[in-house]
Amino acid sequence: MSQADSISDVGQAMNKVASALTAATALATPVRRQKALGLLGEDGEYSSEEEDAIMDLFTDHINIADIYTGIQEKDKRVKYVRGQLAKKGRGRVDFE
Repeated sequence: MSQADSISDVGQAMNKVASALTAATALATPVRRQKALGLLGEDGEYSSEEEDAIMDLFTDHINIADIYTGIQEKDKRVKYVRGQLAKKGRGRVDFE
């Protein structure tokens, strides 16, 4: 195999990896958001107004939804997302 063939093979492999990552990300975002929304309902800690604000937060910041679903302890999840609401200027919602 020539050096040119090797370079071509590497380029093709990189294109396949990039395509696979792009496809996985496009499909994963709705699933990740859906998981976060499921946990939001299970937690049962939020007022209706607060849930609306959190859903907006998850829509605008998928990374916050990812972290929320990664936190195993409910109390820490609640504290985290309320802190994020406050940071993003949505902290004046009714938490009761």
